[in-house]
Amino acid sequence: MRASPTSSHIDDHRDVAPELGSLDDFDEMARTLHAAGIKVIVDIVPNHTSNRHPWFVQALAAGSGAPERDRYLFRDGLGRGGELPPNDWESLFGGSAWAPAGDGQWYLHLFAAEQPDLNWENEEVRADFGDTLHFWADRGVDGFGIDVAHGLRKDLSEPYPPWGEIADLMREDGSHPLWDRDDVHEIYADWRRIFNSYEPPRYAVAEADVHPGRRARYASADSLGNAFNFDMQDADWRADQYRRVINNGLADMINNGSTTSWLLGCHDLPRVATCWRCPARPTSTRATSWGSMRWLTYRRRSWRTRWPAARRRIRAGTGAGCRCRGPPMGFPTDSVLRARICRSRTGSAATRSASRRLIPTPRSIFTAKRSRSAASCLLAATSAGSSRSRMCWASSEPVAYGA
Repeated sequence: MRASPTSSHIDDHRDVAPELGSLDDFDEMARTLHAAGIKVIVDIVPNHTSNRHPWFVQALAAGSGAPERDRYLFRDGLGRGGELPPNDWESLFGGSAWAPAGDGQWYLHLFAAEQPDLNWENEEVRADFGDTLHFWADRGVDGFGIDVAHGLRKDLSEPYPPWGEIADLMREDGSHPLWDRDDVHEIYADWRRIFNSYEPPRYAVAEADVHPGRRARYASADSLGNAFNFDMQDADWRADQYRRVINNGLADMINNGSTTSWLLGCHDLPRVATCWRCPARPTSTRATSWGSMRWLTYRRRSWRTRWPAARRRIRAGTGAGCRCRGPPMGFPTDSVLRARICRSRTGSAATRSASRRLIPTPRSIFTAKRSRSAASCLLAATSAGSSRSRMCWASSEPVAYGA
């Protein structure tokens, strides 16, 4: 799928990124893999597009009230000229979840500002994604990985709930206005009918970061059919925890007629070997630093819900904020998420990080002397020969996005 250039920054859902090749190259790859008995699964990102997608370019040019804007989630801003965002909701990447369109309206982006969220109430959006599924299935793709599968449907009815009431993204009842809403399964029921129209039926797996009790709906036979079991990925490297995760996953299969897909790691997180080499349970002398380290890196997904609190803590402790990312993110050079140059304590450049960003760390982790204006960050390094966490520094210069 054509991206610019990452798989979650989509310019065209029915093309291949030119730096990776062409559709002819894809077809040749698929034929070669199938000849070797290997299945081909492509990742699809239905929650958002790139801000360079033709639809979004048209939406910005069309202006307020135009039908082109209904493909996305534009809302009027607050203030005399709409100079303020519609509400105080926050992006998962930090900062406001709204970006200005330049005419008094703002558009919703639950991730980066370069990734505007689509409006799944719009029939054109739904029909176009059906065409996308057919496009790849007709080319011989065996299945689809659904990125941010618990997104898509949103309740933007007013009055908007304040962020403090919805900052906890996981709910057991499907009542969150932005995530894991019950009506998202209407979309996947339509998709399942498309998948089942092929012989053999096309496979699908949901990346749905939801309450464990709600995962089975994504993995049911009338929905996507599979869902990543993130509990396996998040479990400590201990037999009792793995036993619990496995038993719970098997119970979901039996009780709900669903499947479970065990997940050890993914591109959003430090590599598996790095995670498994994290410290064991702490001794009394290491308890404080181990707890902070585990909060940041070992419970690898915690930043998604704790990021706002982490940002406040680091500012209170150092008067600064730090958010960096490794080269794999691939955002354009003018992006507010553009990588900042960080240096390790030895002065070498920061290495690629599968965790994609540096998270502000509590002061208790570090004993090294530093100035009050410095923000300390932790990088889970994944370069060759380096599987241990590495410290690095960033200046207290405000970060443009979310600072």
